[in-house]
Amino acid sequence: MDLEVRHLQLVSTVAAVGGLTKAGRHLHLSQSALSHQLRDVESRLGTPLFLRVGKRMVPTAAGERLARSAQEILEALASAERAIHLFAGAERGRLRVMVAGYASYRWLPAVLQRYRQLHPRIEVQIPEPGAADPVADVLAGAVDVAIGAGPVDDKRLHCEPLVRDEVVLAVPPGHRLAARPFAEIADLGAELILVDASGREPSQLRSG
Repeated sequence: MDLEVRHLQLVSTVAAVGGLTKAGRHLHLSQSALSHQLRDVESRLGTPLFLRVGKRMVPTAAGERLARSAQEILEALASAERAIHLFAGAERGRLRVMVAGYASYRWLPAVLQRYRQLHPRIEVQIPEPGAADPVADVLAGAVDVAIGAGPVDDKRLHCEPLVRDEVVLAVPPGHRLAARPFAEIADLGAELILVDASGREPSQLRSG
C-alpha cells in the first residue's frame, strides 16, 4: 500500500480548509513539511491532487475522491481505537447528564461520585438545561442522559425509573387529611399549598 495515515490526514485536512497554512495549524506541522508530504503523495499516486486557484487549494477529481475515502478511513480508525480502549479497560470519554425540571436529587452527587470511582477516565458533565424539552436535547445529541420527573412516551428513547420521590404533605392536627396515610392530588381540592424546595430536612425547618 502506497498511502500512509499521515497522507490521508493531510489530504482530508487540506480539502477541508483549502490551504497548507491552515492545514498546518490543524496538524501541527509547518507548511514546508506539508508541501513535502503532498508532493510525496502525488508522486506515489502519479497524479495531482490539488490545484491552486487564487489563494485556495482546490482538489482535483482525484483529490476529491481521495479526500472522501480518507475521511471514511480516518473515522473508522478512530472508532476502532475507541473500541480497543474500552476492551483494554482504559476507556476515555464524556458523559453529559442533564437534570431537568424540579425534583429532589440529593442522591445524585453520591451516585456520580461512585461512578467516577468506577470509571475515572470518563468525564462527567452536568450542563445547564437548554430548551424546556429534555427529550429534544437527548435526541439532538446535546446530552447523553436526562433525569426528570414523570415517564416519557417516546420509542426512540430507553427510559428507566430511578427512584420513587414521594412528596410529604404536612398539615396541622385536626385537619381533615391528618389521619390519612397518604393523599392524592384530588384530595387537596381548594387547599392553599406552600411548597418548600430548599432541600432541608424537616428537623431544620422553623415556623414563623
